[in-house]
Amino acid sequence: MILLLLWPYGFHLGRLAGWYSFTFLLVSLLTLVYLKYIERPSPSTWMPVVLCALALVYTNYFGWAVLGFLGLDLLLRSGRELRTWLLLLATGIFLIVASIPVMRAFVTELHTGTVAGRASSPVATGIYNLYCLFVSESVAPWFWIPGIAAGLAIAGILLLVLVYAKPEARRFFLYLAALLLVMTFLQIVTTRRTLMISPWLILPIGTTLGTMALPSARRWLAGSLILVGAIGWYGIFSRKLYAAPHWVEPWDQVAREAAEVARNGGIVIGNNPSFFSI
Repeated sequence: MILLLLWPYGFHLGRLAGWYSFTFLLVSLLTLVYLKYIERPSPSTWMPVVLCALALVYTNYFGWAVLGFLGLDLLLRSGRELRTWLLLLATGIFLIVASIPVMRAFVTELHTGTVAGRASSPVATGIYNLYCLFVSESVAPWFWIPGIAAGLAIAGILLLVLVYAKPEARRFFLYLAALLLVMTFLQIVTTRRTLMISPWLILPIGTTLGTMALPSARRWLAGSLILVGAIGWYGIFSRKLYAAPHWVEPWDQVAREAAEVARNGGIVIGNNPSFFSI
């Protein structure tokens, strides 16, 4: 909870009313009820998992990928039991049938594919979005001193979690990495979309920080997290290092000028949510 409250990335996106913050809520809730089912398997504890899964796939098509890794996790835990296979099969059939009203749009998206012709490298885009998961867009990585310091701290955090996390937490950490790779390969990765899978970053980091047996490693992890957070919040307060200018544009002035044009019979055209929320 402390990590979430002090998270620069969450400050920007978690407080906004939008589908991306709602998907963060759904993935967090889905993970919570899933872990409750693992603690006490029963039909009553599995039903919330099914309902959260249905809400997730109705909210975002990429939710199917998240569900796929949860199913894999359940198989890794109890895949030798026939009951587990039957449970996953029945749940999968139910979700597919229940998703029929939105399935046509989903299939259309699959056939349409990704937008081609992007200037940036998919690998660079994936690395940038991983960087923003920690620091947010308040400090662009091309500002060398804070960018390099944050990058080294992030690399240290990832390495420490990978080495010292408990097996269950490490699996969710690897699921996050795989989901980010899939998003990057499909060229759909953005700072808003990665908020959806970010619960599986916060959970492994938090549990690793709380369960590390080696005091020196815990201090390194805590120090790296503090450094990354400090860099991100410095960028938020300074407002001079942003990677995305839509956070610092003078929207109040732009909105007043646009309102004046509209009152005089003119036409105002825009596509930025920040503009329309003023």
